[in-house]
Amino acid sequence: MRCSRCVLPSTTPGISFDAQGVCNYCRKAKPVTYQGEEALLEVIDRFRGQGRYDCIVTLSGGRDSSYVVLKAVRDYKLRVLSINYRNPFTHPVASENIRRIQKRLGVDLVQFDLPGDAHCRTMRHNLLSWMQNPAPAMVPMMCVACKNMWKPVLDIASRYGVKVAFSGSNPYEQNSFKRELLGIDAEASVARYYTGYIFGVLRGVIKNPRYIAPEVLPTSMIGYLYSGPQAPFVRLSGKGLTKVSLFKYVPWNEEEVLTRVREELGWKSPPDSSTTWRFDCTVDEVKNYMYLKLLGVTEKDDFYSRLIRAGLMSREDALMRVKLENEVNIESMKALLDEVGISFEQLDLAIDRYLEVHPR
Repeated sequence: MRCSRCVLPSTTPGISFDAQGVCNYCRKAKPVTYQGEEALLEVIDRFRGQGRYDCIVTLSGGRDSSYVVLKAVRDYKLRVLSINYRNPFTHPVASENIRRIQKRLGVDLVQFDLPGDAHCRTMRHNLLSWMQNPAPAMVPMMCVACKNMWKPVLDIASRYGVKVAFSGSNPYEQNSFKRELLGIDAEASVARYYTGYIFGVLRGVIKNPRYIAPEVLPTSMIGYLYSGPQAPFVRLSGKGLTKVSLFKYVPWNEEEVLTRVREELGWKSPPDSSTTWRFDCTVDEVKNYMYLKLLGVTEKDDFYSRLIRAGLMSREDALMRVKLENEVNIESMKALLDEVGISFEQLDLAIDRYLEVHPR
């Protein structure tokens, strides 16, 4: 059974339905509001021309971050310093997009990575720890190394004297079911979200102390303390840096984003991918598979449900998309797991062991 208004299935954590088959996530959803482009231009004009660069933009090679760089350079005439974290699991097409953007827009690019093999080591350790004591709420632990990026971003901004950081955080990407797993209200404020997030993760770590290991603990701690542009430690240590999410000011529109990045930047998504969303990190394939088997719901079900509620997608289109995009490329996933020394069969056995005790 799926919600009669959105596409969330009955296996979604915390879901309930009324007599009309409408889920509680739909009933309590709050509309996304925007501050308006005039307010954004006021922020831009306040900092324009104060140094070599007017702003930094974090760039992954995905569609939204590429659009932010495009808007900043072409629409707002800003001198942009783009910053990219060289995630060892970045999809080659995303890397090509970054090079193409740099060439077409003429923006300077600073890239960084974590020391040594910290990222791969952390992912492997945390996924193995998860497999010893599976818990849906702790699936994102394998991605904690990616969250380390905001500390170097702050350092780079300080080094170049930049006062504004632009990002393309999409307001419809806040996964309700992942919040529910951590005991956070789906519509909680930013402050309440981060408090609940940290305490939710700590509860998971207490239940599975294997996550605490000297070789990965610093990476994990920094990842959760600096987990996003609005995280408490990012706000404290980056007091001189104004964080601006483009889509808090101007509406996010998938068609406009894709049309502009494709036509003006030559942006591409992988030819074998059924989606243009979040392909830039190949670990996403593993996460989707885990959520699908554990819960019968994925980030895509959640994302498209939010778009339906906002009137940005029909339910029929969303149903077609989730049917297509929730098909996991098993061979691709096996190749990624092989990179970190974990077999697909090992992961599947851990998931099956969890489902024996917690059937969907």
